[in-house]
Amino acid sequence: MRDPFIPLERQIGKRLPDRLVWQLRYLLHHRRWPNLDQPRDFNEKVIWRTLYDRRPIFVTASDKHASKQMALERCPWIRVPETIWKGRDVADLVGLDLPERWVLKPNNSTHRVIFGEGKVSEQRAQELAIETEGWVDLPYQPNARAGTRQYWCEAAAEHGLLVEEFVGTGSGHPADIKFFVFHGRVEVILVCSDRYSDPHRAYLDRDWKILSVRDNKQRIGEVELPEMKAKLFEAAEAISGDLDFGRVDLYEADGEIWFGELTLFSGSGLTRFMPHRFDREWGDFWTLPSLDEVAGR
Repeated sequence: MRDPFIPLERQIGKRLPDRLVWQLRYLLHHRRWPNLDQPRDFNEKVIWRTLYDRRPIFVTASDKHASKQMALERCPWIRVPETIWKGRDVADLVGLDLPERWVLKPNNSTHRVIFGEGKVSEQRAQELAIETEGWVDLPYQPNARAGTRQYWCEAAAEHGLLVEEFVGTGSGHPADIKFFVFHGRVEVILVCSDRYSDPHRAYLDRDWKILSVRDNKQRIGEVELPEMKAKLFEAAEAISGDLDFGRVDLYEADGEIWFGELTLFSGSGLTRFMPHRFDREWGDFWTLPSLDEVAGR
């Protein structure tokens, strides 16, 4: 969905305080004003966390390379994509013995990924340099345009690029299985199938039953449910640890469970659930900490 706030913030967004920027975003996406003093809905709580939660663990979770190590420490039997290369200049990829399929992404931000194949030529490196311009040193911009905005914890993570091994075999991508974990317990599951070709999404409850809820990004269609359901639950709850909320993204591929990422600000608080009652119900799963607890002290 195109962010309706982009034209406005290009003119005045940078002059506004963070809280007002997020209130306006919320208003334009949800068609109502958020209650950030006493948040109840899930999306309100995501935005409250964005504005006020400064726990140091968020920096580790937002660092792609460091979060993989954290996932292994919390769940030693899970698979994590191998980091093949880590650096800042894609020209260094020329001549490297890269696998048949690989993934290029920034270490400290989201919504950016390039899929590659085999060795990188000098021409391809030049193309990648253009495609990844701004990925490494983008400053913290709470009111930057959607898709390039960095959260404070992403800005504090190590800046750089990663080349990782591709997860799965064949021409497609494994289903992206996102576990909404509240206080150590999976309560909601979002399954995204064919994410990069013909994406379809479905929300499910703990019993893997499809819920009668849609969101503003959703396409109705069949989704592929995993086979290792109990092990996926175990991994998601272990990786989330003692967080009051964390969305743990996992993959099931070739009979193994792979770690994707730990997301702290699911949907940036702008995902519109229809009907709205699910926003409230999922918010009820989440008890926010006090301001003193999240001040980063």
